[in-house]
Amino acid sequence: MLPPESPRPCNAILLAAGASRRLGRPKQLLPIGGRTLIEHAIDGLRQTSVDHIVVVMGARSDAITSVIVGRNDSRLRCVENKAWSTGQASSLSFGLSKARELHPQADTLVTLCDQPLIESSHYQLLIDTMRPGISVAATIYNSGGGVPACFAPEVIADLINDLQNEGAKRWIRRQPSSRVVQLRCNQPLIDIDTEEDYEAIESMIAMRAHQQDVP
Repeated sequence: MLPPESPRPCNAILLAAGASRRLGRPKQLLPIGGRTLIEHAIDGLRQTSVDHIVVVMGARSDAITSVIVGRNDSRLRCVENKAWSTGQASSLSFGLSKARELHPQADTLVTLCDQPLIESSHYQLLIDTMRPGISVAATIYNSGGGVPACFAPEVIADLINDLQNEGAKRWIRRQPSSRVVQLRCNQPLIDIDTEEDYEAIESMIAMRAHQQDVP
């Protein structure tokens, strides 16, 4: 009998650099279930098998750093993208480069800080799906694959190069179908962009907590 394969190494990138202009206040610091949104996102990644967690900050980085500095996890790295205002592609490219410095042969899981309904089990599923011949394991949306997504190390350079002209979503959707695995998420794929989004997600999280407390 062949021995089981060793787990593939994996870095995680958490994008948390935006200015939350539509919301009007920093979404990273919104209270969600007794924690801030950024803490919620970090804790979700801490429950996975990732080797490193790279938090990419930009707007209000000092305030965000002060919130997460107490998270006692050697896997956590906070980096600041000085060019964050040029768009999310800049922060993703920056984060990919920083993660590659930590472990150049690792897969890279890309996540957003404003999707708190996604559970760590979905992140782990994306991680565990990666194998030779697969360029990316992506979350499926109605319009195709997107993030959260896990990218193979051999495509990172190409992804970084193409981010100058297109986002990760477009990159994923133009890859050969034989090299892409699309996985359905069992949790709602809702971003927090407005106060209405935030209120809806707060209600869902409160309902989920209540259901867990019911014997």
